[in-house]
Amino acid sequence: MIIPGGLDDQTIHLSWGFISNSLFNISDPNLNEFYVYRTLFGHLLNPLSANQPLSTLFLSVGLSVFGPNFYFFISLISIVITLLFSYLLFKKYKYSVAWALIFTFSSYMWSHLWKHIDLLQIWIFPLFFILLSKFFRVKTLKSPVILGVFFVASTLISNYAGFIIFIYFIIACAVKLIYQWLSTRNIEVIILKRAILTVLVFVGLSYITLFQYIQANYFGRDKIGLTVTRTYEDFFAFSSRPWYFFIPPVKNPWLGSFSADVLENIKQSNYFLADDYFANEHQGNYFGFVFLITSLTLVIWSYKNSIESRKKIAIYMLCNILLYSLMFPPFLTISGINIYTPGIIIYKYFPMFRVTSRFSIILLLNLLIIMAYIIDKNFEKIKKKIKYINIIIISFTAITLIETFIPFDFVKKEIPPNVYLFLNKNTSENTIFAVYPNNATLDALYWVYAHKRNLLNPKYYSSQYMDSEEFTKNLNTNEGIYKLLEFDGEYLIVFKNITREDREFFENEQNLTIVNEFEDSYLYKVEDI
Repeated sequence: MIIPGGLDDQTIHLSWGFISNSLFNISDPNLNEFYVYRTLFGHLLNPLSANQPLSTLFLSVGLSVFGPNFYFFISLISIVITLLFSYLLFKKYKYSVAWALIFTFSSYMWSHLWKHIDLLQIWIFPLFFILLSKFFRVKTLKSPVILGVFFVASTLISNYAGFIIFIYFIIACAVKLIYQWLSTRNIEVIILKRAILTVLVFVGLSYITLFQYIQANYFGRDKIGLTVTRTYEDFFAFSSRPWYFFIPPVKNPWLGSFSADVLENIKQSNYFLADDYFANEHQGNYFGFVFLITSLTLVIWSYKNSIESRKKIAIYMLCNILLYSLMFPPFLTISGINIYTPGIIIYKYFPMFRVTSRFSIILLLNLLIIMAYIIDKNFEKIKKKIKYINIIIISFTAITLIETFIPFDFVKKEIPPNVYLFLNKNTSENTIFAVYPNNATLDALYWVYAHKRNLLNPKYYSSQYMDSEEFTKNLNTNEGIYKLLEFDGEYLIVFKNITREDREFFENEQNLTIVNEFEDSYLYKVEDI
């Protein structure tokens, strides 16, 4: 199989595509009965109990019917749909194709391509702006109900997308009402009423459609085991920083080395927020240096020179600033003094959404809308001042796409490691085994269809009794081996990319007996002596 981008967070879904040939079921009876797999694949076995039931149901069925390549096919379809809805949003403006391309092929998209199907559904955002425009423009009960239903559908597809557009909706309504009050000392009460109706529809339908998930995770006696507690530290590690918007993706072929140097210099400051750059998430905050400079220049110029567009620009920019403030860590320090930011609101009231840097995608779309609006409204003025504007827009688009591009490799995985083939041929079907070190747990999960044995510590597995990462980390200790025995582990596969100290431990551990050595690993029998 050819895997674009290599194994990552999509591995659970790829494995499901291999081991499930019938709907909502693991085809091999022994694998189907193993409690680790029942938990790990629980959302695919019972999609309606998942936190994203619509997208999970679609993936579960599609992967079972069409196999693992269905995952990558849907990724491509998602990009096409995003381009379509982006174009529909911008089609009333000049250069609509350029704006649609910049949004669709943003660094955010490249960051999640092939890895996170739910986060790749960014077509939700342009469709949201289309519906939001109707909400403010059409004064009927129909539009708030439609918007509320859309919030629910978006949440069932992607929790983050649903949450982000809902928060933006609250901010947009608040900003519009406050702006009206400051300008005219009056507000449109109908906007407030329609906003409340939208919220009620969203909350009510969300509870109904997510009832099985809520019941299974919070009220049921037998919880499904996938609820994760987010630590306070996570809200610092995965939040955004102002400088992330000016640092190109580290994997960008033209600017990546520059970014690596900048990040290293920032890290050397020893500031506690300076060493948390997580490329897979934070590189999505970069919109392009040329894009940022151009958009901000246009905003300032238009605000000063175009009274007609001033109100709309002010509202859009205020919405962006308020949403941007929620992306900050809960607090920062200046001269040793803790200064709390609006980001603490997310931690206190919405702790399930720890990766606040993901909010950047709607900031990008907002800026694109402002740019498109300004150029459209002031086109004749701009055309008089700037010759060859068409060439400039084409060049601007090309430069932005180049700046935000993140390449990926194609990884070929067709022949399973010999240790897994040996395990399959020489052990009983209900054999329980573990792998070491931690960087082998993802690969072992992918090869489930080859070894067809019960892997005790696949990556991502967590229960009230055991966390895979912690368990694997301790396998190079006596306590770790005894823990493996407690879980009825019979074999341990140790890959050779380990330290000399680790190798000596496994060679001398009395509860381990070497069964076979392979080119990349050792297979040990685990026995309580």
